[in-house]
Amino acid sequence: MSAERPRPLTLLLGLTLAAAVLVVQALLAEPTRQRERRAALGDLAALAAPVTFDNDPFDAVQELRTRPPTPGLNATLVQAMPLRTGDRQVGLVVDARATGYVDQIVLRVAFAADGRVLGTRVLTQRETAGLGRRLVDSDWLRRFTNRIVDAGDQRWRLRRDGGEVDQITGATVTSRAALHALLLAASVELPASAP
Repeated sequence: MSAERPRPLTLLLGLTLAAAVLVVQALLAEPTRQRERRAALGDLAALAAPVTFDNDPFDAVQELRTRPPTPGLNATLVQAMPLRTGDRQVGLVVDARATGYVDQIVLRVAFAADGRVLGTRVLTQRETAGLGRRLVDSDWLRRFTNRIVDAGDQRWRLRRDGGEVDQITGATVTSRAALHALLLAASVELPASAP
């Protein structure tokens, strides 16, 4: 008994459908990318408010320059995006990561030109449900808004580490990781002008 061969018409129909799917995907890819980009820009604008900017920070990712390294910070810089109005630097958004209780926590921090924290947002975290919710939903990160944090000032450490910052109750490791990411982000130098 031999296997039944596909009929030419069935084969042609299958190829036509596959080609049609590829064409539709290609036509939808760019609008989808633009929609995602607008949403990401809206998120950045909300994070940096009341500072406004007219550049596309995602097109202006900068080489990261930090002030002299601060011992004891267990975090890594990811990227920095300048916020500009015309040629004037009005702020900076920095992503930094640190190891939490379970995995990496990536924090996005917006700074005004004078160094004040405008806003913080947890981009990714895989802490346990309770720890993650306490980090994302609590007011703990909002306490840094409108403050100038200094990575070299030991007061900007958890009380448990000899500083003056209260931790999230029952989440020492998670709090420490988020704080280290924030402090490292604050150590990025604001570029003086547009390149």
